[in-house]
Amino acid sequence: MSSGCSLDVWPPVTPSELRRLARESLARDLAWIVDETVVLCQDLKHGIEDCYALLAPIDPGSTLVMSTHRNEKVKGTITRVGTRIVKGTLHLQLRTMPAHSITVAQPIHIAALDSIHTYLTQAIDLLGLTISSSRPPEPPSLASTLALLTECLSESITLLQGVPPSSSNTTTNNPKNSSNSSSSSSRNSPAPPSSSSPSPAAAAVSNKSSDTTWTTASCPAHHFSPAAPNISVHIALQESSIVVHLRALESADAPVNFGLKLGLAIGTVRRLEHDEMDTVFRYNPDGDGSCEPKLQQQQQQKQRQQQQLSGKKERLDQVYVREKVKVESADPSLIALHAKLAYLSHMLGQARHNLAAVMDVKLDDADS
Repeated sequence: MSSGCSLDVWPPVTPSELRRLARESLARDLAWIVDETVVLCQDLKHGIEDCYALLAPIDPGSTLVMSTHRNEKVKGTITRVGTRIVKGTLHLQLRTMPAHSITVAQPIHIAALDSIHTYLTQAIDLLGLTISSSRPPEPPSLASTLALLTECLSESITLLQGVPPSSSNTTTNNPKNSSNSSSSSSRNSPAPPSSSSPSPAAAAVSNKSSDTTWTTASCPAHHFSPAAPNISVHIALQESSIVVHLRALESADAPVNFGLKLGLAIGTVRRLEHDEMDTVFRYNPDGDGSCEPKLQQQQQQKQRQQQQLSGKKERLDQVYVREKVKVESADPSLIALHAKLAYLSHMLGQARHNLAAVMDVKLDDADS
């Protein structure tokens, strides 16, 4: 008597019957995984609603301290309510201009937070349609919905992380000992001579900035009181922090002081080194509308389209960046938002993999 195990089906079935039973088993598996995924979508919806609440315009909002090290250059606070900066005051002591203060006179919309708000709204709407359906969704339709949700969450996380910081130092003051300094570099106002010489590594800076969105997305002067036409204020997100870039600007056509140019050439004075010092930028002081409410953004977009059709050119100023200062402050609500989105994205990725395994569909690494 043989001790081996038989792999034959008992009672025996025909090949056609075996294929039918396999299809029925797969249908039961698909129905089960769809039901489980719909239940998980309810948890996802509750989680995304919690994320949505972190961006809700609820007073008093988050008041953040915006100051440089030892309050040397910038000192002040801003208040974020929802996706807007509603109030704030910054006291500036830049080397290239007299000390003064600017106050937020009109709310400033943070474009990245507006986009995150839109993505979360779309995700909640998608989940609401999926959950409220009287019939279970078809597996391909459910897979497409999960793919759209993945895109919404991943884009939101990317916006919270922001643009990676530049490797160059934007506020370090280094002497320039070269005698052949360019005229564009000499536009940086001098500071008192220093007896200590910096290291060569500190003096090496890049001539190109990693991010030039500030040239079109800076806050227009009418958002501040008093208006500061020679300062670019660009607000962005980076690593769940509110980041304010302040740039002191000077027209590229402004005459160069001969005494300053000579002092820089012979090394008796030093200039302010940063990664944008030798570059001429085309700066739009009116902004691209990203700091305005949505209705005003649409109006400005229509005006730009009409100007393009009529052949009128957009107002762009040729400017140098005389001084550049970066101030950032971690926002507890945005940190919590990033953590929640990361967890929900991981949960969603597992659900997609489970559904794809039962459907016998392979997910790309970029989609998982």
